[in-house]
Amino acid sequence: MSSEATGLTQAQRDRATALLLNMNEELEALRAYAYDEVRPGVAPVPEWVFDLPEIVPSDTPRARLLRWANVFADELTFVRAARNSVAHARYISDGDLAISVRAAARLLLYARVSSSSEEEEGLSFNDRRIAEALRFAKPGLPA
Repeated sequence: MSSEATGLTQAQRDRATALLLNMNEELEALRAYAYDEVRPGVAPVPEWVFDLPEIVPSDTPRARLLRWANVFADELTFVRAARNSVAHARYISDGDLAISVRAAARLLLYARVSSSSEEEEGLSFNDRRIAEALRFAKPGLPA
């Protein structure tokens, strides 16, 4: 997607960059935990991981996140590449930045809801950055 497609202002671009960096930090923590990796500079796994319900008997948070990481491996790699671009001041179009922000938000959302049992009446959590990122630079919605 070209930068003309979204036409982000500098303030929007700065906010998108901050959201991407912030959400990617949590994605990297989830991925490292899922693969049982110890890497310098990776944040601890968020506490909500340990509150996810069992899907099958003896299911563990690590096993659930490993399934998530395997299913979304390509998307996680895409978000990591976008994060690397902004973190190292390499060019990334406005459109690709917006797509990356929304992808990171969806990945965090899927990490939580894909581990919920089908019997759940509803799942609620309050993470304003996910809500903001899902709306980010979408046509017809304020960024």
